[in-house]
Amino acid sequence: MKKLLIGVLVALTGVAPMTASAQTPACDGTFHAWHAIEGDTVLFDLDMLGPNDGYAVGQNIPASGRRAEPLVVHFDDADYQTTIPPYELSTDLSAVEAITPNDIYAVGGTVSRHQKLVIYNYDGTQWSLMDVPQPGPNSHLDAVAATSPNDVWAGGYYETASGEYDILLMHYDGAWTQSYVPSPGKYAGLYGLTAVSPNDVWAVGFKKGISRPYALHWDGTSWTPIRFPRSIRSHDGTFYAMVEISPTEQWFVGNAYSKHPLAVHRVDGHSVLTDVPNVRGEEAFFDATAVGSEVWAVGWRIDQVTHPRAAHWDGSAWTNAVVEGAAPNGTMEGVDTDGTGAVWALSKIFASVSDEDDVIEKECMP
Repeated sequence: MKKLLIGVLVALTGVAPMTASAQTPACDGTFHAWHAIEGDTVLFDLDMLGPNDGYAVGQNIPASGRRAEPLVVHFDDADYQTTIPPYELSTDLSAVEAITPNDIYAVGGTVSRHQKLVIYNYDGTQWSLMDVPQPGPNSHLDAVAATSPNDVWAGGYYETASGEYDILLMHYDGAWTQSYVPSPGKYAGLYGLTAVSPNDVWAVGFKKGISRPYALHWDGTSWTPIRFPRSIRSHDGTFYAMVEISPTEQWFVGNAYSKHPLAVHRVDGHSVLTDVPNVRGEEAFFDATAVGSEVWAVGWRIDQVTHPRAAHWDGSAWTNAVVEGAAPNGTMEGVDTDGTGAVWALSKIFASVSDEDDVIEKECMP
């Protein structure tokens, strides 16, 4: 599913100045480059708070190159600003959930010999580290979702006492606690969460050593694994994200090591692997979002190098979406809609071997 040269003043005050945006493009169904984030940054996820108002998270590599700093980018249609939350160890942020302007969560982990969970909360004024139990010597959070300020889920993986990795789910209802999850066996983890209501939460990732796509559902009482037909569960691959269209219709996206992206359509409990036009080479989807019954998925394709990749489901078939500036050695990470029909995404574009940019892209359908 990642770049910003910030001085010491920013690390202390936490805010960098706003930066000008690109011109408004035509509304033509193309992902247009909207904001190029300057400096040495790595962005992994974004979430839209409302119309033309979003947050992206990742890490900043300062000029010294000694520590990775947690990074938050707040953007609107015209500008963006960067924030370095307070931190102690090298830290990356993998996912963000914007509930209200005064209640935003960002999750990730320390980048060190022994990884620790990191969860931040923004109260409208400042970002603060939250108290969170550490389930093992190495653990990391890659997803976060919420239905309200006191119903927040975070997911990832942790190292067990036997040295294997297993699924990790944390829940916040005023305090963070670890939620019991049935273990699918050796080496499993989560990459995506979708929270629709307190009784309708989805988690996706992998099991059996990053070799089988895996999904769970929370009904308000317990987590239950989703059983997919053999044609899907036999794939070597991973689910990175899911989208719920209705209580009876869902999409699960990811990759299969047989080189094609996974785009699984589940209706009334019956799942079908849909056909996504292959551009060329190995492909993967890292995130997805929906407007009504239409779905957008973003990721990469690999031939000899990586390329940003986006596709659109119009309710009956997938078509490939155009990504402005989709140069070689690039990828797309997070994607979300802002409630107006516009779709925002993160894209990494390499202008040269030594020059790369995180780009916030915007698409609206004609």
